Amino acid sequence: GGLALLAGILLLGAAGGTYDLSELVNADLTDHSWYVPLTLLIMLGAFTKSAQFPFHFWLPGAMDAPTPASSYLHSATMVKAGVYLLARLHPPLGDTLFWNNALLAVGFTTMALSAVLAIRQEDLKGVLAFTTTSWLGALVALLGVPGGYGIKAAMVGILAHALYKSALFLSVGSIDHATGTRLVSKLGGMWRYMPITGVVVIISALSMAGIPPLLGFVAKETLLEAVVYDTVILGIVFVSAALTAAAGYILIWDVFFGKPGEEIHFHELHKPLEYGPAVLAGGTVLLAFLISPVIIPLITPIVPVEFSLYLFPGFNSIFWTSIAAIVTGLVFFFLRKPWRSVPDFPASAMFVYDQVIAGMEWTADQVLKTQNGKLRHYLITILSVAMVILLYGGLASGVVSGDALTLGTFATSDILDIMMLALAVIAAGVSVIVQRHLHAALALAVFGYAIGGIFLVEPAPDVALVQFLVDTLMTVVLIIMISRVSIPQRKEAIEALRRPLDTNANIIARYRDVALATVTGLSMGTFALTALVNRENRDSIAAWHLENAEPEVGVTDVVSAILTDFRGTDTLIEIAVFATAALGLLALLTISREEKPESEEVIEALDADSFINNPLTRVMAMFVLPLTLVIAIVHILYGANAPGDGFTAGVIAGLGVALYYVVFGYESIRERIRWARPARLVTGGLLLALFNGLLPVLFGGAFMGLIDFIPALDFANLKFTTTIVFEIAIALTVFGGVGLIMEAIARPGDVQVSEETPESPEAPAPVTPGNDPIPSNQ
Repeated sequence: GGLALLAGILLLGAAGGTYDLSELVNADLTDHSWYVPLTLLIMLGAFTKSAQFPFHFWLPGAMDAPTPASSYLHSATMVKAGVYLLARLHPPLGDTLFWNNALLAVGFTTMALSAVLAIRQEDLKGVLAFTTTSWLGALVALLGVPGGYGIKAAMVGILAHALYKSALFLSVGSIDHATGTRLVSKLGGMWRYMPITGVVVIISALSMAGIPPLLGFVAKETLLEAVVYDTVILGIVFVSAALTAAAGYILIWDVFFGKPGEEIHFHELHKPLEYGPAVLAGGTVLLAFLISPVIIPLITPIVPVEFSLYLFPGFNSIFWTSIAAIVTGLVFFFLRKPWRSVPDFPASAMFVYDQVIAGMEWTADQVLKTQNGKLRHYLITILSVAMVILLYGGLASGVVSGDALTLGTFATSDILDIMMLALAVIAAGVSVIVQRHLHAALALAVFGYAIGGIFLVEPAPDVALVQFLVDTLMTVVLIIMISRVSIPQRKEAIEALRRPLDTNANIIARYRDVALATVTGLSMGTFALTALVNRENRDSIAAWHLENAEPEVGVTDVVSAILTDFRGTDTLIEIAVFATAALGLLALLTISREEKPESEEVIEALDADSFINNPLTRVMAMFVLPLTLVIAIVHILYGANAPGDGFTAGVIAGLGVALYYVVFGYESIRERIRWARPARLVTGGLLLALFNGLLPVLFGGAFMGLIDFIPALDFANLKFTTTIVFEIAIALTVFGGVGLIMEAIARPGDVQVSEETPESPEAPAPVTPGNDPIPSNQ
């Protein structure tokens, strides 16, 4: 229901051209082409919220909630939210054949069915719950009465129902608290124990039954007046009102004056527990006599037609119909016991709902069986679905045509682009056909560098720099991960790919992969080319950014202005996502590790075997790390006027730490660089970014606004602004995130060893750089 309502509201706003409710209520969308789907979705959301058929079963099922919650939420406020929404949207959507018929059918079905079920309940809160859904059905149906003539009755009914039903719920809570039961068959004779509560229940139940001169009588009179135009509908309302009256008589007689079914263990209530319901019961009496000064002015702005409202309109046909419903309710009251003995319907709404949920869970279980841990199968599913959607969209829209795929002519200046594209294609092909994992990783690195070269030629130096750095970091991480996997397992993986296709299954799988890869490549290429050629408006917002970057933000690098100001909130969320992903990776890769630490001998052996560790590499690592930190600081300070920013600074510093991991090993680096604690860096970066965004608010500015802390500063072309602080926060977060990733994959406990022991004659030699066909220390 909530999702349907969300979709309906989105369509409503799109159809009305605004999401401002004060403007939408003055619009007329009944002739819009989306009228039926958006109205149906909004109705579905309102019906589920207000417990309309076939969703009526949830409200009685919610009676396990504390009684004050039932009083406030389930009778007075929350469940009426759907009714309120339908009433609020009546001006733009209402009073059409579709609207009227849908609300009348659903509302009166709910009213009649719930009234029938109410007097079959043993639980007092069950009786109140079904009479609530019955009245909610009446309110929904009244909003569907043609001409808006039912809105008056709906507004009076909302107020009357809130008063008497809240009082009844609270009183039932008092009874349950005093006796320990809510079952009608066990209760009886409560008048002598709880006279104040008895008075409250009598007044409120009679108001629910529509007895004059209470506000419930006025509500029932206006209901009958609104539906008198149709004999069938009038009959449904008459029977439902009589059944509701019978439920009120049950609450009065069976609980307070009847003979108890068993001995009642009663304890005194605190008197204040009875005062709250008494105030509500007093309201249902008092407001009936204050119709002119209170109720009419209250509902006049809402009712779209002229109306009159009286406590006693005279001895007319509506009055005698109301009295007849009261008397018929007495008949139903005396027939309550045989009616309760009738077996339940074999297929209830709850049964259907349970079957639907069971079917969904079975379907989910079947889908879950496809999660077999093989990445290839996941990619097949993802790419297949994406390609079907893409191809269907292109063919259905008619965009894909000969004109759409025109490549145009190439200029001499395009030669570098062509060379980079050719290099990217070659590198991608090499990554598929090489025999070693290390070579495949290096080929992928070349592919990434070629793409970065295209960005550099265009020119887009900031994007190119990010591409180069990320590709470098990815390659380093990939190589380290390869080094952590044992030689036999890597051999087995390669041999599995190169094994002859000796079975039909293997042949089909190979051709399937080739076909899917081909279709994906051609489809994405066609999509990109079509999107570029068929762009209706080739005007770009680049010119606006170029013109406003320096005047508005004080920077000449447009990319920096976008990341830290124009779309600074996006960047704030992105670094939070990056940090969360890094923490998630750390958790996934360490969750199964033993808490017992490795022995020092094992750690030293793993460090010696898995990483470069000689005097030359140690000197290089100790020289590179401070150099990367200096470069990172320069990127932060001068990112406003030159390529580079906080993100590139964090990656550059992370690469320096990554080299430390490669050279010195996991345990050694934790001793050598104690200050580089990734979790602290991530936490500090996120907190600094958030504080930097909130700081302008404290001075009356906007979130993520620009503050120049030292406007007169003119030293080395530096400016100390919130932009610099944000760049520092980004750099800390990214640096810490890279550290978390390195810490996750470089722990000694992750090294996978062969199941064969070194002492076995058949066992392979120990994992050392000298005999590894894919040297881990490269």
